[in-house]
Amino acid sequence: MRWSFLFVIACIGCKGHRHTEAVLPDMTAITKDYYSWWIYTSGTIHLDRSFETQNEYGEPMDSKHAFLDSLSTGKFIPIQLLTKENIEVYRLFSLNTDHHRDFVETIKQLARDALDHQYKEGKNLPFFNAKDIQGRGFTTDSLKGKITVLKTWFIHCLPCVQEFPKLNHIVDSIGNNLPIQFISLARDSPGLLRNFLKTRTFKYRTVGDVTSYLDDSLKIQTYPTHFIIGKNGKILKVMNTVDDLEYWMKQLNIRDL
Repeated sequence: MRWSFLFVIACIGCKGHRHTEAVLPDMTAITKDYYSWWIYTSGTIHLDRSFETQNEYGEPMDSKHAFLDSLSTGKFIPIQLLTKENIEVYRLFSLNTDHHRDFVETIKQLARDALDHQYKEGKNLPFFNAKDIQGRGFTTDSLKGKITVLKTWFIHCLPCVQEFPKLNHIVDSIGNNLPIQFISLARDSPGLLRNFLKTRTFKYRTVGDVTSYLDDSLKIQTYPTHFIIGKNGKILKVMNTVDDLEYWMKQLNIRDL
């Protein structure tokens, strides 16, 4: 689907912030139905990445957290402004909640996920003591000293499985050259996982039967969820998509962590 754009000039970052010209997308096309909105949102909006924020009037907001709080009310959707400088800028767009009721719960969940990720970042990875499906034991303490990329998933989660090839590519292109360990935590039993992975290539070290850890300690709300853990055991970033994982591994300059 191709999107047309309304060429409306906006001033980004007034009140002493950076000034640049921006183009607002065609909101009539984007919001005509749920499918059109979701195609736009899933392909354009990345709430787990870095971006500048504006309220519905085009004024800079105090923080990304304030922007996500507003989204979590279900009264707004985020739109991306197109700028000549390729600055990532998102603006709140006020919803007619009577006309767009089907948008509301989805955007509230996306915002809640992003807020939950922000809350987790900077905290220690909760302690666990486990064995992978090959019987090799390890703990959170034994992971320290290397960057850890962690994936949470389960067998019947289609998006979790569909991202295996991209994750394998990350392992091959980055993991072989840097001191990084790739671990997946799954809700399924080790036996089910061994059988499942016999016919699929997945290059992460996999741990099974950790449902209570995922629910009670990590408090995972959406699958898949990915974590980047620092050498000191602190959570650096949390995200739900492999594309955002790739983004943050580049942004964080993994070589220097």
